Order: sequence, then C-alpha cells, then structure tokens
Amino acid sequence: MTNPNVALEVTHQRDRPLCRIRGELDIAGVATVRDALRAFLDVGEEAIDLDLSQVEFMGAAAIDELVRAHNNGLRMKIVDASPAARRALDITAIEAALDESPTRSRQKRL
Repeated sequence: MTNPNVALEVTHQRDRPLCRIRGELDIAGVATVRDALRAFLDVGEEAIDLDLSQVEFMGAAAIDELVRAHNNGLRMKIVDASPAARRALDITAIEAALDESPTRSRQKRL
C-alpha cells in the first residue's frame, strides 16, 4: 500500500543502496517504508543507507519497521536526518544498533 504523503527514492552510492524517504512516517505512511524494506530483504540486500532528511514526522510505527527489518537481517546506516527524524532516533537510541549485524546487537543487550 502506498501513501501520497510518503515518497521513496532509491539510488546506489558507495556500492550500497541509498534510500531517500520524504514525508510523514505516521501509522498511515509507514506502510510504504515497510514495503520498501521488505523489498530490500527480498532481493538479498544486507545493508542500505537511509536519508531521512526530508522526513516531517517519524512515529513509533516507523521505528518499529526499522527494528523489524534489522531483526530480519537488514543493516541500515542513517546518513542524514531531519530534526523530526533525529528526535525519534535519539529518543529510542536505536541508530547505532541498526548498522550492526542483528546477532551482534542482540549479544550487546545480554
């Protein structure tokens, strides 16, 4: 399901996909992100860069989708973030864990 309030653009930089996300990542808009993250996993991507500089709102549902994709094996590095996205990332303190292998980040929590 796509949402007109969310847009994604995927390019490749440094031999790694760069996914630029624009819009409101609320409960309605997060489906677009979920579908994109699943598509990365479906084609065998293990690591992507995320540009969140154009995200106007980032709610708990978006954080949940990032964590879910990470737990399914997708490493993500945040290369830029808007103030709204930065606030959500800082509050949840998940940014560093997203770019680690899922097994390694689970071991750190134990």
